[in-house]
Amino acid sequence: MQKGYSTGGHQKEEYSFPKSNQRKALYQTGIGLYILWIIATTLLILGRYTPFPSYKIVHSAVVTGAVVLTILGAGQLFRKGYRKVVSG
Repeated sequence: MQKGYSTGGHQKEEYSFPKSNQRKALYQTGIGLYILWIIATTLLILGRYTPFPSYKIVHSAVVTGAVVLTILGAGQLFRKGYRKVVSG
């Protein structure tokens, strides 16, 4: 656990950042956003190929999600490649 100091009051109190809880929350947020992106993609397909109504916000959400996922994937590939080159 990382340790930090509270500046509240006149005394410095030590407190801990629960790193595993932060990772869990970040992971759950990522999964939730990914599920929303899948739903938006489904709505975009339905709006394009069926009589289901199509909305511009859905198209924007799908494009934004695709860009973010591409950047994250490229970052992971870069990190893995860098580790492979550095470690030998």
